[in-house]
Formats: sequence, structure tokens, C-alpha cells
Amino acid sequence: MTEWKRRAALIAGGTRGLGRSIAEYLLGRGWDVAVCARQRPAAEIRAGNAQAWAVTADIGHAASVAALLRGVDRAFGRLDLLVNHAGNARPMDSAAFTPSSVASGDRCFPHATVNLCRAAFPELRRSGGSVVNILRPPVVNRSPVDDVAGLSTEWRGAVRVNTIIVSPVDGEVASNDDPVGAALPVAGPVQEDHVGAVVEWLASAEASHVTAARIALRHEGEAMAPANPDQYRWTWA
Repeated sequence: MTEWKRRAALIAGGTRGLGRSIAEYLLGRGWDVAVCARQRPAAEIRAGNAQAWAVTADIGHAASVAALLRGVDRAFGRLDLLVNHAGNARPMDSAAFTPSSVASGDRCFPHATVNLCRAAFPELRRSGGSVVNILRPPVVNRSPVDDVAGLSTEWRGAVRVNTIIVSPVDGEVASNDDPVGAALPVAGPVQEDHVGAVVEWLASAEASHVTAARIALRHEGEAMAPANPDQYRWTWA
């Protein structure tokens, strides 16, 4: 980190898998980290002498989100980064994203994610923080995922919102309906630390000019199958 002060991150869906690896990466880089999920992690999330604060929370419910953010404020006194890794990031019909579906407590991504982002906005604005959404293929050109990323327009100049699209990471197997992952060479999955490094960079002062970006992490040589390749900006080779 180039900044001298300690920074605090909240990772929704950070108790296992890629979310957990991002938490461990940030802990190792000197961040204060809180992770939340509907179930506590099976084992402590640690990096060196640092340990993540794990919270049981259902971001599909407003009361749970409010309690979560109050706890983060008590623990760290600030919030510089919100990483959204919770929920099911499968493509959905945009018509499914409606005020009534949000009000009904639909826990499916991105409904709950939007609610969490809005609740965290005041503290993120106060700290000059940012939001990073983690999305897994397959991705369609237009889905409610764009409504999450669309917060970057609403919050322009206050809180930056960026999205990382991650192909299968080390140890994962591409599903048949994942055209990007299916083209991935067997020997070359994305390394989990690569994702953590890009998350941290997006939250850094060096990336203060980057917002509304969609960054694809894929192994060098992997085919880009989506119909709209313009949505993929950069590659971590």
C-alpha cells in the first residue's frame, strides 16, 4: 500500500472461496478486514498475525445490513472498500430487477447487493472509498449486474464503483454453460492472489480516476466468448 493510514474493507461473501482469498490477501497487505455471510467460516480467516472479523449477516434484509455496518464502524471507525462477492451472479432477465422484488427480501444477486451498496454509501463517501463487484461468467450484455455497476454514474465524484469479471480460479472447473471458462487452458487458471491484487489497486489512490470499469481476469491465451468483447477492458496475463 502506498497510503500511510490503515484502511478497512468489508467483503460480502468473504468467508469461503474467492471472497475468502481476497480477505486473506488484504489482511496480508495491512488492511483491517470484515467478512460477512449467512454462515460463519469453517476456519479462521488469517494472514500472518492479522485476523478478519467474521460476521453472520443476511444482506437480503435491511435490519441485518444496518447491524453489520454499525459493527464495522465500531470495529474500524471507517470503511474504505466494499467488495461484493455474495449471492448468485448468474445472468438474469432485467425485468426481474424491480422495486417489489427488492422489497420482498429477494436474496438473489444483485438485489441484496444494491441494498448493501446504498447502505454503505455514507461511510464510503466520508472516507473517499470505493466498491468492487466480483462477477463470474457467464455474462450477458445486459443484466441486473449493470444496475449494480450503474451506481457509478449515480455516485460519480463521490464513490467509485468497478467490476471484476473472473474466469475460473485455481482449483475450479469450468461449467458447461461458461463459454469463457470452457476455453481456458487446463494449465492456466487465474491465481487467487491476482484477484486480490486488482481489488486492492482499484481501491488505491493510483486508481482514483477509474470508475465504471469492467476488468476481465483471464489466463493469457484464453478466448473471449461474450458477444460484446468491449465489456472486457484489461487482462491479467
